[in-house]
Amino acid sequence: MTQLNSKIITTHFLQDIANDVALEYSLTCNWSTWHIWDYYKCFQSSRISLYPEETPIFQETAPFATCVDLAFAIVVDIRCKLASTPGLEKYVESVQTIACYTGSLPFHCCAAIVLPSECIVIDIGLHYEAFIVPLHSHFDTMPYLNMRGNASFNRFRYMPSSNGAPTLSIQDSPNTGDPLQVMHFAEIGYSSAVDQINFRLARETKDSAAGDHKRVPSAKYLTITSKLLDVRYTTIPSLYIPSIGGSLATTCRLKVDFGQGTITMQIPVVDWLLKSENSSLHTEVLNSGLFYPVSDAVANLKLDLACQREISERIVLVGKIGERIGLPMKEYFRIIASVLDHIPCRKDTSSNLMLALDHSLLAH
Repeated sequence: MTQLNSKIITTHFLQDIANDVALEYSLTCNWSTWHIWDYYKCFQSSRISLYPEETPIFQETAPFATCVDLAFAIVVDIRCKLASTPGLEKYVESVQTIACYTGSLPFHCCAAIVLPSECIVIDIGLHYEAFIVPLHSHFDTMPYLNMRGNASFNRFRYMPSSNGAPTLSIQDSPNTGDPLQVMHFAEIGYSSAVDQINFRLARETKDSAAGDHKRVPSAKYLTITSKLLDVRYTTIPSLYIPSIGGSLATTCRLKVDFGQGTITMQIPVVDWLLKSENSSLHTEVLNSGLFYPVSDAVANLKLDLACQREISERIVLVGKIGERIGLPMKEYFRIIASVLDHIPCRKDTSSNLMLALDHSLLAH
């Protein structure tokens, strides 16, 4: 066997192991900054000393996690698999948690197997499978939709740096013509990632829209990944994965805006709401006044919790829809309560409203 063939086979085995781990987390975890805020809201420090790398914080928030939690958990699992696979033990040290930076601050984390001629990247928030970025080349992740319904994607490049060592970089939607920033990755330690990404995100605040000069948490986001067997999605971005016999896609995207007192849920239209089995929900949504189409693929449902007219029936309706596309009702109600607690005019009545929601839910 030639040296080149041996290298190709080794890369294949490494990608297979990385992909097995990536799919395990893609099928069981969801990305969320709301849950890390909820975890840290009562603490004044990152409490990093309580959580060594082998027991990541997202054990407290699972199945919801940030890029930091997922990256470090994935690195631990890949290293364990490589250490127990004959012939691949020497690649354990090549598995790294890496972060891209804006200025001096880390912005985003992922896992990678860093090799001289390629980099195997595991970043399930952007792409459900592990992917290879060859040296002097690039890889484009699957598209995603933002809350305005606009499609975007990320381009990873693996290029020699000024000192000759290969460096991985990421750029958001490079084909739009905008001079978007290219961010370079470097290895990051667990303490730095938790302190400078998780804890920083959790503690960010903004001015309240109520005009009372109070600071409230910055907007938090959550996405739900769903698996659709035997059928492929047609309008929302998805990835068909033969090994599971179906497609993975973000079927629910949630924006929690404490400053405005709103919750916006993005849902698939053609690929879900317009299906015959959802006809009754479709009618309810259209009659609710919550429905805001933003593209051919998705629509937003917007709850204004700062408005006294926002009644429990509408809140429950959005919860029912969220539950059908993967967001547990319990988590949805926790998010509703967290926003109500930051609205001065509703804080005193939030417990009564939550009780009304419970009763309304039982009635359904």
